[in-house]
Amino acid sequence: MGLTGLMRAIGPIGPGKAKPGHRPSAIDAMRNLDAHVFSVRLRAGRCVALLYWLLPPSLGLALTPAQEEAAPIAPFKLTDWGGEVGFWVDYASETQKHADAQTIQYSNLSFEEYLDYELAGYLYHPRLVDFRARFKTGLLQQTIDQQGQTFDNRAVGGSNTAVYGYDVNVQLLKRHPVSGFLLANRDRDAVRELFTDRVMLETENYGGGVNLKAGPFSMDVSYRESRVNEIGFESRSDSISRMFEYRVRNTLMDRVRSELRYRRQDYEQNFEAHGPLVSVDRQTNLQSNDVTFDNTIDLTRDRTSYLSSNVRQYDQTGTQEFSTQSWQERLNLRHSKSLDTYYMFSLLRSQLEDSDILTKRAEIGLNHRLYESLLTHVDAHWRQSDFAEVSDTQRGVTGNVNYRKTTPWGLLTAGYGRTVDQIERGGESSDRIVIDEALTMVDGVTQFLANPDVDAGSIVVTDQAGHNTFVKGFDYDVETRGNRTGLRLLLGGLLKDGDIVLVDYHYHVTGGIDYTSVDQTFNARYDFERYVRGLSLYYLWHDLDASGFDAGRDDLSILIYTDNLYGASWDWDWLTWTEEYETYRSNFSNYNQLRSELEGRYRLPWSTQWSWSLGKLNVDYLDEDLGDEARYSDILYAGSTLHGRFLSNGFWELETRARKEKGLIDETLYGLLGRFGVNFRKMRVEAGARVEQRDRFDSQRDRMNLFLQVARKLQ
Repeated sequence: MGLTGLMRAIGPIGPGKAKPGHRPSAIDAMRNLDAHVFSVRLRAGRCVALLYWLLPPSLGLALTPAQEEAAPIAPFKLTDWGGEVGFWVDYASETQKHADAQTIQYSNLSFEEYLDYELAGYLYHPRLVDFRARFKTGLLQQTIDQQGQTFDNRAVGGSNTAVYGYDVNVQLLKRHPVSGFLLANRDRDAVRELFTDRVMLETENYGGGVNLKAGPFSMDVSYRESRVNEIGFESRSDSISRMFEYRVRNTLMDRVRSELRYRRQDYEQNFEAHGPLVSVDRQTNLQSNDVTFDNTIDLTRDRTSYLSSNVRQYDQTGTQEFSTQSWQERLNLRHSKSLDTYYMFSLLRSQLEDSDILTKRAEIGLNHRLYESLLTHVDAHWRQSDFAEVSDTQRGVTGNVNYRKTTPWGLLTAGYGRTVDQIERGGESSDRIVIDEALTMVDGVTQFLANPDVDAGSIVVTDQAGHNTFVKGFDYDVETRGNRTGLRLLLGGLLKDGDIVLVDYHYHVTGGIDYTSVDQTFNARYDFERYVRGLSLYYLWHDLDASGFDAGRDDLSILIYTDNLYGASWDWDWLTWTEEYETYRSNFSNYNQLRSELEGRYRLPWSTQWSWSLGKLNVDYLDEDLGDEARYSDILYAGSTLHGRFLSNGFWELETRARKEKGLIDETLYGLLGRFGVNFRKMRVEAGARVEQRDRFDSQRDRMNLFLQVARKLQ
């Protein structure tokens, strides 16, 4: 459609003229007013269509001929909408009993009526303003009570609170070289998880940004603000985070790619935990500035040979003073399809409180691939670390071989690695700091820190963002065996099974020693694919040894150990059996461990599925410094989930969990969760209940939760 055709389609824009000799009546006046309003709307829509026609294709708003005919000019258009109205009732109670005969009871009865609505659409055109939104409003009535103990910071009694939630995302000119976005969301809901202290969770986020995609430098600017309130029977956490981020990118001749990132973040958290075993009231305030520059020069068009550079400056102030400066250069060269070499150099300086650590590192390596079956790696490395009065220098070589072979009966994989390092530790004995050592928390398992001789009082555990600080005695316990220190997950706090945490701590190092370290690993696995399909046999061996130092092999500042793991797993159509036996010997602690586990899964009649697990973990500690009553840990755990469907739109679910441990730790946990729901036309009903009990040493906690939700769809 050309400009003449477009103007013809738009037609006259001005208001019409009255006929000669005609006297306007009141009805004519109303008609003229309606016509004028319609004319103004029509002119606005036609101007938008004309604007889309005039804009050049380079701006990303040009329409195809088919789109020109169907170009939307509606001021406001919804493409999808729907919602529900309803109410839910939630009752939670907890009873705590202790050896001193003190009993504490908590209860929380909540009743909420709500309206929840979702919609999506655009203004004038999807490329102009595209939005998706969800809105929730209602009234929350709560009655909170406690007996047996009073805390000044606890709310007791009843309250009526207006609750509202929303989630709005707006895209502005999303295909234009200059685009933007806006977001805002808020939500408040009950937490119905087993073995957690949280009963209510409130989240709130605001933000926006601008994206510049055209020109030699593409840029992103954004600002976000987040608030999270976690409310529990024994704890409360209120946090707020404000973050400003700026990114700029540049590509030169498709060979040089650069990116500069700047992030400013302010974080505040108030955490309270009051219970029979712990009482904490802590405030955290952190301000950080993070500047990072990445640059990559591609030496070949396929980007297999390149030189990459990374420079970073990070400064944190507030509750914990911390800063790092780092610089890394890496050259990667592809000599053939099967051979790569790399050259790397880096500097890292970390400053925490009054400590200053400078680490320099260099490495040269080679990777070779022989078909798809053999991968070989060789490198020579050097590292020097200066901290206070102690200086470490490490020089060594590493070699790894990994083999993969398909055989008539199945698949064989194996690997061997060996690292030999000459370590010189000069200066006087001193304490050293470790920052952000990652640990995965596993229920029933003690996760040991990498270094020996740890100062247990210096341990600080945070989440992966480095902000939320977890509490000893509430979220985790510290366990010491010989000269090794580990963390153990406590269910019922803010940490869950499988969460990854970062640990900062001090540990003691001995100066004036010179020794050779040999680190060896070997693994082999065979997966049967014929005859005994599903059977896997595997073996892992890890040996760390040291020699040549005058202090002798009993120097507990140097870890020496041998770890052997034998395992078998058989996976049938409905059952998986796993058996593992591990022997661990070191100059710190010694133990034998046996793990047996069965997992089943079935498809039953009437659209029902059942899965279950049953396992046992036995650990025998061979250390003489442990008492006779605590030289073992026996853990028995089980879980079962049964879920199915009824009628045409109904579902039900039943879940049970249990764990019994005795020995070093005496603890019993079990829980039962059941719920069902049904949809009938536009109505939806969901209800459920859960009970759980936790006995740990001389304390007992019983918890019960009932909930009911009734809703009707709106559309």
